[in-house]
Amino acid sequence: MNHWSKTAMTMTSHHQQLATQQDTVDAMPCAWIALDVHWDIVSVNQTFCEYVGIERSHVINTPLQWWVADESWSACCAYLYQPTEDRASFELKLKHIHGHRIILLASTQRENYGWQLLMMPQIQSDRPIFPPLSSAHIIPEDHSVYKEIINATGEGFWRLDAYNRIQEVNRALCQMLAYDELELLTKHPLDLVTAECRPIFQQQLDRIPYTHNRHYELEMRSRTGERIPVLLNASTLFDKDGNVSAVFTFISDLRELKHVEARLRQREAHLQEAQRLARLGQWQWDIKTGDLEWSEEVFHIFSQSPNHFSPSYEQFLSLVYVLDRNVVEQELKQAIAYKKPFAQEFRVERPDGSIRYVYGRGKFVLDEQGMPECCIGTVQDITDQKLAEQNLVDNTLFYQQFFTHNPAICLLTDVQTGQIVDANQAALRYYGYSFTQFKKHSLYSLTPQPFAFPNHTSANITCQHRLASGETQTVSLFISPLTLNKRELLYVIVQKH
Repeated sequence: MNHWSKTAMTMTSHHQQLATQQDTVDAMPCAWIALDVHWDIVSVNQTFCEYVGIERSHVINTPLQWWVADESWSACCAYLYQPTEDRASFELKLKHIHGHRIILLASTQRENYGWQLLMMPQIQSDRPIFPPLSSAHIIPEDHSVYKEIINATGEGFWRLDAYNRIQEVNRALCQMLAYDELELLTKHPLDLVTAECRPIFQQQLDRIPYTHNRHYELEMRSRTGERIPVLLNASTLFDKDGNVSAVFTFISDLRELKHVEARLRQREAHLQEAQRLARLGQWQWDIKTGDLEWSEEVFHIFSQSPNHFSPSYEQFLSLVYVLDRNVVEQELKQAIAYKKPFAQEFRVERPDGSIRYVYGRGKFVLDEQGMPECCIGTVQDITDQKLAEQNLVDNTLFYQQFFTHNPAICLLTDVQTGQIVDANQAALRYYGYSFTQFKKHSLYSLTPQPFAFPNHTSANITCQHRLASGETQTVSLFISPLTLNKRELLYVIVQKH
């Protein structure tokens, strides 16, 4: 017997085994399918048929791809085609016969004949997924296949009876809570949640007789005391008289998701703090709709409240100082026309009438036709920098008028060494040096005899100074400490006798 004959016999044997298990899988409240090695469907349960809205006979022997939404097929293939991992869980979208999508959490298990897929609701569809469960869905006593599939999923699971007692758990729940199976079967569900969540959980338990499906979050507590955030997806089964028969609950561990969310919140907080310290905000402008999105710091720069101000291109222009508004608008139009990045400095007027200087930069994102679709950029408050620059200009003009053109002989020297830092024109004429030559001298080298000069206090001193010609003259020095551009200096006025 060749290889292909053996394979065909093996597949036939597995198909016969699946047929004998049909009652068991039909009793499951979640969708189940079996695939061969070519990913064709060889068996399904009733719940899957209700998901896709078509009879079982029209599903058997069809490709799985027929029933998976196009946007979900690549991910489905990636998980089914994992040669090193037999089990995986992923989000899967099924296509209903009428076109709408149903979002599920799918778990896979590799078998000799192909694959098994178990699918449970992850996000509510906008239409009913399947009718209320009835007594026909109750799990039979002999449910080894069902137990195997439940243990194959990576999600936690328990089954409660009509009195909210735990009747069954899977391995994933035992691992999540660090209990063994027998320990969990002796626990009441309320004992497994944190004290803060018990009132919420009790409300959900009280609603069991009145609802078929419930999805809610709470915190469970493990055997070690660890608090575990979870999402519970619960489905209630009723008997023929409408009484609660059982509650099936899949329990998703949200620790990793919460950790990622916390890191994202932390990064957002750090970004906001960095923007606040740098007075730098970010923005995004939809050119076609005119909608404008601002970060928190942009609102602060423009002194607007995010709760009462809706940014738009027109609103932005209204905040630009009236004398700068036309220039800003023209530069933006030119940048859009040439599709080039831009940078501009302008003033904004706040509601209290104060003026702030800002520096804005932006670049365009082009659509498929090469036209600007949106613009992203930053805006920075540079008011302090502009005021500092203005003060520097003012100080420079004052310095030139008061020092450089002063008719008195004026020197600036280092406070520690007495080295000449600057000298005005009157000093250069008196001492007979060029500016370059004079800067090589100090107060000490100008005095023929050793003399102690003050370094941090004002003083009036009479001493001898040697000129470039070699002549020595008696002078009076009026010395005052001075800080210029964060440098400590001595301001010296020299008076001839």
